[in-house]
Amino acid sequence: MNQEPLTPIAEDDVDAFRRDGVVCLRRKFDEDWLELARAGAERNMREPGPYAHTYAKDDVGHVFFNDVANWERIPEFERVLVHSPAGRIAARMMASHTARVFYDSMFYRTSGTRARTPWHQDQPYWCVEGQAVCSLWLPLDPVPRASALEFVRGSTVWNATFHRESFFADGAGTHAFESAPGARARDEAALDRIPDIDSHPERYDLLAWEMEPGDCLVFSGTVVHGGSGNLTEGRRLRVLAARYTGDGTVYCPDKLGGTDPDLRHTGHEPGRPFDGPHFPLAWPRS
Repeated sequence: MNQEPLTPIAEDDVDAFRRDGVVCLRRKFDEDWLELARAGAERNMREPGPYAHTYAKDDVGHVFFNDVANWERIPEFERVLVHSPAGRIAARMMASHTARVFYDSMFYRTSGTRARTPWHQDQPYWCVEGQAVCSLWLPLDPVPRASALEFVRGSTVWNATFHRESFFADGAGTHAFESAPGARARDEAALDRIPDIDSHPERYDLLAWEMEPGDCLVFSGTVVHGGSGNLTEGRRLRVLAARYTGDGTVYCPDKLGGTDPDLRHTGHEPGRPFDGPHFPLAWPRS
């Protein structure tokens, strides 16, 4: 298993992340890491955790499934998040001396799934405040351009926090911060909605990439993104997203009336930097 990225991180990649809010990095993980992540993904599907959601399921069985915060019970995920090149990559992109595991997110779409991820920012959903926050999105299957996650280039500089859209296709499910579908705290009701990007794509500079296993995306917690829901029959998509925090971030579980995932089970004190066994150091390695 490679401890360093298989191919070097170019300064142009770092510049692209800072300018655009997202970058696609080619050939950074070897097959051993991918097989380990796939084994974890299959275990996660067999043994879903308390935060597992089926965001969409149609009459013929096409499913969009997501589960989060499982690395402490799925050893394959723990090894990838803590010991793979992911932590080093995240620290470099965040321009941070450190990268700590925030949580993991497993996405699974069966072949033929059409349910799209809504346009959104990640960080408003999360119990974190600060600039050094990123996701490393590691596909375990090939990603055609038509099925790729899309990003609004440069939306990190919009200086806006948007209303948190529901990920549930039928509107019936509840996020951890909702007491009922669509029920939100007063603080959130005042937030603007995400622009209608799908109706006017020509107004936005959209980025997306065809990808192979071993490639990864790294993106900011505030970049606007969505999509990844157009799969052909016979082609599934499994993605492990590793979330990291860096220097200067703090734990904020009560912002906007609550967050998803709800990590209060960790016992971490609000307002404290991320540390301790529930948020282990992935870079530098001990």
